[in-house]
Amino acid sequence: LSWLLPEAYKPFTMFPYRFRGPPLDVRTGVGDCRFPYAEYAGIRVYFTSDMALNDVETVFRGYLEDEGLTGLGRRTRSPHCYVTDRHRPESGEVIVDIGCSEGFFSRFYAQEAKRIYLFEGDCKWINPLKCTFSEFLGKTIFTPKFVCAKSSDSEIRLQDVLPSRSEDDYFLKLDVEG
Repeated sequence: LSWLLPEAYKPFTMFPYRFRGPPLDVRTGVGDCRFPYAEYAGIRVYFTSDMALNDVETVFRGYLEDEGLTGLGRRTRSPHCYVTDRHRPESGEVIVDIGCSEGFFSRFYAQEAKRIYLFEGDCKWINPLKCTFSEFLGKTIFTPKFVCAKSSDSEIRLQDVLPSRSEDDYFLKLDVEG
């Protein structure tokens, strides 16, 4: 079973799809809010304080290059590729990001979004999310709960947060378990 050891595992990847293009320019650092961040194309995303900068870069680069999280045309068959050429958030839409983690997907489209609803059940992400969306606080609603069929201290139903009637168009992104 030596092939399961970390040093033997390096040639394998969780997403074995064809990679497109050169590595992307990703910067990392620690922001004024004291959380580590990764930045790509002027978009800065904050992570939890327990993450080392090299881990932040590895995770963030994975979002961009391996998972195709924003539909940048990197690996289009990834289970985390939420958009295609014909299916992506449009200007003026409301983004509902269920299981947002660090919020990179929604932050990528935040400038054009009318409103952003972020749902994350792991409370350790709330303060880094507030740093990530600091310039969009007026149109971002943070909900530190899991989205479920009932509301409780740690769970919430979508209909308890979203308006019951709306003329707006919505883009739903879900990264949930179960």
